[in-house]
Amino acid sequence: MRYVTAVYYPESGEAFQGWGQALADAEGVTREYIHRVELHDDETVAELVSVRGDAVAAASALRECPSVHDAAVQDPRDGAALAYVHHETNRKAAAMLRARRQTRVVMDHPIVVRESGAFEVTYLGTDAAFAETFGEVPDFEVSFDVLETGEYTPCRRDAFDCLTDRQEDVVAAAVELGYYRNPREATQEDVADHIGCSPGNVGEHLRKAEERVFSQFHTD
Repeated sequence: MRYVTAVYYPESGEAFQGWGQALADAEGVTREYIHRVELHDDETVAELVSVRGDAVAAASALRECPSVHDAAVQDPRDGAALAYVHHETNRKAAAMLRARRQTRVVMDHPIVVRESGAFEVTYLGTDAAFAETFGEVPDFEVSFDVLETGEYTPCRRDAFDCLTDRQEDVVAAAVELGYYRNPREATQEDVADHIGCSPGNVGEHLRKAEERVFSQFHTD
């Protein structure tokens, strides 16, 4: 089984969806992951997403967003709130979701929402499924880059199972290079050079990975 991880970029200064921009503009709220997304026959979309920060502000922003039909935010226990959002979509986002229905590969959740608003998505399938998929997916006018591809290895079920494949790769490289040793033997730039991405992306992946792992050991 193989995987392909791609990053989809929204237009400059905008989120893919109205609700996403509403959360991005809300003070004290950070979008993190999209756990489920479903396109309905009436072209509305239902999503299950996680956010960090002020859950009250997140709920208020979603309720006030004109494109949102219904929303609920579950108050967090570990700093990550879970939100249900039923909303209108737009042409580009709907085209992306319809394209997913036409493929023979499956999407590995969660989808990572970067601070810039870009989506980092991993797909799983056989070589034949990917070959067929690339021939079928239409141009939906969204810029994207393929980050990496390779043989898929299922994650082990432990405290690090909450991490995405990319986050686990970054953490593994940081540990290997001595980023967490005392004194520190590597910088984020060193980790970035080792895995082939920018230092900013390394910092973002490490921060999110640390939050998700450490939050599992925090109890009130």
